[in-house]
Amino acid sequence: EQARKDLKSLQDGGVDGILFSNEFSLPYQRKMDFITPCAMGRVIGEVMSEIRVPFGVDCISDGRATIELAAAVDAYFVRGTFSGVYVGDGGLYNNDISENLRRKKALGLDNLRMLYFLNPESDMNLDTRKISDIAKSLIFKAAPDGLCISASAAGQEVSDDLMTQVKRVSNHVAVFCN
Repeated sequence: EQARKDLKSLQDGGVDGILFSNEFSLPYQRKMDFITPCAMGRVIGEVMSEIRVPFGVDCISDGRATIELAAAVDAYFVRGTFSGVYVGDGGLYNNDISENLRRKKALGLDNLRMLYFLNPESDMNLDTRKISDIAKSLIFKAAPDGLCISASAAGQEVSDDLMTQVKRVSNHVAVFCN
């Protein structure tokens, strides 16, 4: 019922899209229990007939679960950490971009839009290159539909300089303040 109320408020307020995410499944699991995306699928199924805008999903910290949930609910887009090696409160995690993109292909999700975190909040990228260089490389190798720039923690301001650096190298790829 809360998801239904939120959906109505957001759509009545004029949003262009909706993201269903497990934002409060703390602490996040790197390989989440099946119950989480199953529950998310159930909620989305319950409100599906009321969705009037494109919607996406994000199973936080688990790119494969995000892609599989997108297939199950016919999501238009996904947001997530699909590439890179990070360390943070939840420990070390390595996102295998080739595995994630091959799973997307195997599920026939050629039209699924992918929004990639470049710097997940509260985690440190172990890649020492400048974030703009990582963005260029990711654009070349994985053809993301969008790049998400985060602050150092939830609720903090995203650096204008960082947004500018990434936007400068992104060409046609959308850059989102996450």
